[in-house]
Amino acid sequence: SYRRSFFAIGLVAMTTLIFELVVNKALSFSTWGGLGYMIIGSAIFGYSIAGVAIALWKPHEKYSLSKLMSTASLLLALSIVLCYLVMNIVPFGFLHMYFTPLKHLFYFTIWYLALLIPFSLSGFIIAVLLTVFKERSNRLYASDLIGAGIGCLIVVPLFPHFGAAGLYLACASLAAICAIIFSYGTVRKVFVSAAFVFFLVLIVAPYGQHVYPVETHDIKRDRGAHKEAGYIEHSMWSFLSKIEVAIIPDKPRGLIWLDGGLMQSNIDRFDGNYEE
Repeated sequence: SYRRSFFAIGLVAMTTLIFELVVNKALSFSTWGGLGYMIIGSAIFGYSIAGVAIALWKPHEKYSLSKLMSTASLLLALSIVLCYLVMNIVPFGFLHMYFTPLKHLFYFTIWYLALLIPFSLSGFIIAVLLTVFKERSNRLYASDLIGAGIGCLIVVPLFPHFGAAGLYLACASLAAICAIIFSYGTVRKVFVSAAFVFFLVLIVAPYGQHVYPVETHDIKRDRGAHKEAGYIEHSMWSFLSKIEVAIIPDKPRGLIWLDGGLMQSNIDRFDGNYEE
């Protein structure tokens, strides 16, 4: 129905913007911040793929809207989790391109394809709703913009509490809510599956950064050596970067690593004596 679609399209937009920002920050930690341009390009390309697919396939004329949208929303939730797993497991690194270019070009292709899936599904949901309810597209688009704006705002306070891993799962739970909204009372199998995914990721999300944190794939300064030696005593995410504090034994100063070694700052030991 239109009422369900009005709320769901805003939720999909919120999910997509949070996901886009989370991937941007996670890749700044695991590789380099320059990949932010790739993420924006992936979002645009994914939405283009969705538009072409709808124009050629016309799925809204062949299937019921509730079944089509609920299935796409559930797949969106699963694809977000899949994207996180792929980018954590597949060890692409820019510095390794010099030594094994074909191998890491293949890794990069896997990353890119994994990124396209969530953006394509998000674009598919939004484009179908705007097509089916074209007479009320202005209101749907307003809901889309409001959801996107809220997504950009709430990700700021959520980052320190959930970290990148937890926010990936939070995005998946939001997409699962969309599937629940579309399938409630109409598509029982999707409703049960979406409810299961929602409760599962919602339970794990607050502990995501401790259970399965974002991994670094590029060597940045001495941060990797400090990690292996167990010198990193504290770490946390902010919206701007991941911060890690390394205390090195028998050294007069410690280090603050930002985004896995992209930047660093020194910490001088202080005994409380201001005169010295």
